[in-house]
Amino acid sequence: MNLFRGVLLFALTLSSSFASINHDLLKVESALMPKVILMDYNYKKRVVNNSISFVVLYSSHNYVDAKKFKQLIENKYSSKLATYNLHVTLCSYNDFNNKPIQATAIYLLPTNSKDIKKSIAYAQKNSILTFSYSEDDLSYGALISVRVDKRVKPIINPNSLKSYNIEFRAVLLKISDIYKGDLK
Repeated sequence: MNLFRGVLLFALTLSSSFASINHDLLKVESALMPKVILMDYNYKKRVVNNSISFVVLYSSHNYVDAKKFKQLIENKYSSKLATYNLHVTLCSYNDFNNKPIQATAIYLLPTNSKDIKKSIAYAQKNSILTFSYSEDDLSYGALISVRVDKRVKPIINPNSLKSYNIEFRAVLLKISDIYKGDLK
């Protein structure tokens, strides 16, 4: 009986550490996040060969959600963002953290804090915008997440704006909430 309790407790702990993904939130974020790239006054510095590279980082437990997010972006934007080609690719945290790739922006799906921190550190060092599914990742230095209450609002981490050397257009700042928590 103790073995059964131990296995059950382990399973509950494991499942609670991986938040379930809200597909309505994914839909909202898939429409919003690519547009935010263009709200940076210096976004053209992040464009390579007339292309914007948007990388979705995932763990094995949320690969299906990563594919869904990619599909939502591709359906919305048809591989174009303004006058630029938009390339959305999937990359596991393991692959990204072992051999980082060049990107304009990355989108962080939930995983362990070690992979989140490592991905954000690389992104900051290389001026890659970081968007996160989870508002909690703002405490690790992610740049933007989304809050859905009565209205959909981007949440901007002002500490990260400095780290990424980003200056957003005033309209984005007006419609956004400002993250007031501390960095971990």
